Amino acid sequence: LGAKASARRAALPAAGGGAIAGVGSPSGTICPQPGANCQTADVSFGLTSDGTLFSVADDFRLAVSGSVSQVCFRGAYFDFTVNLDCGAQGGNDFIINYYADAGGKPGTQIASFRQSLGTLTVGGPIATGQRLAGTADEFEFVASHDPVPLSAGACYWIEIVDRLPGSCSWVWEGALPGNEWVLQDDEADGFDFADSLPDDMSFCFDQPLMDPAPCRPPPPPNDDCLDAEVISGTGEFPFDVTTATADGPSHSACLKNGESRIDADVWYCWTSPCTDRIVLSTCQLTNVDTRIAVYEGCGTCPPSDLALLTCNDDRCGDTLPPLQSFAVFDAVEGQSYAIRIGTFPDAIRGTGRFSLSCGPPAQSTCGPAAGAEDCCAPTDPFGLGCTDASCCNLVCACDPFCCTTGWDTGCATTGFLNSGCGAELLCEDLCGPCGTSTVDCCVGVASGAGMGGCNDPLCCEAVCAKDSFCCEVEWDNACATTGFNNNGNGAAVICPALCGSTHCASGTFTFVDPPSGSVDARQPHPPGSPEMLQGITQIGLTGPVLQSSVPTCWSVCETDTGGQAANEVVDVSTDGAGNFVLTLARPITPGAVTTVTYTNDDGFTTTGVFVSHPGDVDGDGVSGAGDVLDLLNVLSAGRVPRGLVPDLLRWDIDRSGAVGPADVLRLIDLLTGADGYAVWSGTQQPACGTCCP
Repeated sequence: LGAKASARRAALPAAGGGAIAGVGSPSGTICPQPGANCQTADVSFGLTSDGTLFSVADDFRLAVSGSVSQVCFRGAYFDFTVNLDCGAQGGNDFIINYYADAGGKPGTQIASFRQSLGTLTVGGPIATGQRLAGTADEFEFVASHDPVPLSAGACYWIEIVDRLPGSCSWVWEGALPGNEWVLQDDEADGFDFADSLPDDMSFCFDQPLMDPAPCRPPPPPNDDCLDAEVISGTGEFPFDVTTATADGPSHSACLKNGESRIDADVWYCWTSPCTDRIVLSTCQLTNVDTRIAVYEGCGTCPPSDLALLTCNDDRCGDTLPPLQSFAVFDAVEGQSYAIRIGTFPDAIRGTGRFSLSCGPPAQSTCGPAAGAEDCCAPTDPFGLGCTDASCCNLVCACDPFCCTTGWDTGCATTGFLNSGCGAELLCEDLCGPCGTSTVDCCVGVASGAGMGGCNDPLCCEAVCAKDSFCCEVEWDNACATTGFNNNGNGAAVICPALCGSTHCASGTFTFVDPPSGSVDARQPHPPGSPEMLQGITQIGLTGPVLQSSVPTCWSVCETDTGGQAANEVVDVSTDGAGNFVLTLARPITPGAVTTVTYTNDDGFTTTGVFVSHPGDVDGDGVSGAGDVLDLLNVLSAGRVPRGLVPDLLRWDIDRSGAVGPADVLRLIDLLTGADGYAVWSGTQQPACGTCCP
């Protein structure tokens, strides 16, 4: 991730915040406009717009012709010099500018209003009670100015900045995705395509809005995989990702700086003129923070992980930071390869060139005649190159320093500042981590440990041939188990004799939906149908970041099966980000305690406890008349404030998905034994017994 992109997009990064419906909806609002007049706010992020370092503008269209004289918007105040929330600020000097559209960017200025000049009246800041990006207090503003006549359906731009005194900056709150085209000028040189970010900003007018999609400039002709530009031969080729969209998939091999996506990509179909190791590079050929990927064959869109030959983000040893890309792959003469040139997510865009060559250029300092230095070890401070010509030429093509100045530790290992331009990564067969690593192939390392490879050479090489991330970055849980996104490229699948298929990774799980200890007071079956059992069948958890977890790692214990077959976990799904969903073979048994336990390979366990006790609304351990009163109090807000998120396990007795009067009637049926139910009144909550740890 480039420093420039970080300073822009990450002004207030997402920190778990959510969306809010319309700019004027939460408590503390002063905005009178309806949702149809708004770009719906998203409290999870914002962009700095202080009018000095950064200025933000967003496009829009009116649904009807009319004059805009009022704007509602939201934001926060933050001191980036010390990373502190500034809270409400006085001395605001808001400026609102309107522009005509100039092909996807602000053109001629239509109107300009400024608070300090008396042409703009601003109400606020009014605290909404929310936190922007979970980082700074959110405030709402309502600005009024002279009418600005605008035409329906035409594209316009609004710029809002606040020139505050002191070190605090104003951050304009973002919006839910619209046409995802915002410009944030950070060089005071005017808005241009290079300032684009895939975002939208939140605001409301006193006129209705319409879809701004037509305002976004058209993408390049090779924006989509199916429209790849046909190229051949070697040399340099131009690219332009200024207005490109993201068309391809994410890959584990692309994971770096917490991101595996390739943004703003364009596509090429290249026919190789040689059978050789091909060098693809954007080093010194662009200012764009590039990400590149190469796939075997053209025309299969989107390409799969199996077709991916290589992916690279930052690997140019002669720049600091190394934001451009360098990749190597084996090609066969006459065969076609899909080349994908894009950016790190949310990075600056622009134009540039990429180069393709059959093998790296030869260096006079490479080869046996150049010296007797081992490529896998650093030389004396002034030693140039190393003795293996193939490895030496490749490393020096990525980082010329290694042949012009000295073969240092970076050249021999993972490159200067881990740029990737080192023999350990570029010459894996000679200096790679397989066989020399101490990492257990079947266990892996914690995320972020940065230890590539594992201790069994055959398994290590086989896995890394499928997923180079496992050797180039780290041998994580995905490498040790079933591969990234369960693609089969992990040791448990590729090396079954070594790791088997029942590997249970280390880590602790938390039962969240429902939480451990939950009591299910709902009906155990539909009225009159005791054979159709209802109950908890899926359980949501959070835990270690794994790409898979096999059901055999989980066990189920029930204090009573009710005459049914023993329950078990039949499926475990995960999003690869530490969130899991377990699926049981059947609903948990009514009137029983069910425990679900995860046991890792080291014998450590995590257990969730779930109780089915129909009618026990108040959770006091006894089902009876008091539960009816408790549910009535819920419905009348006698004890539970209106607006509280319902506890559906306790209150939604009829399993309708909502809490209402029908649940009281069904609760009475449960307690009295009507409609085919057992009589649950007077029953005690079951004990956990031997099922609990």
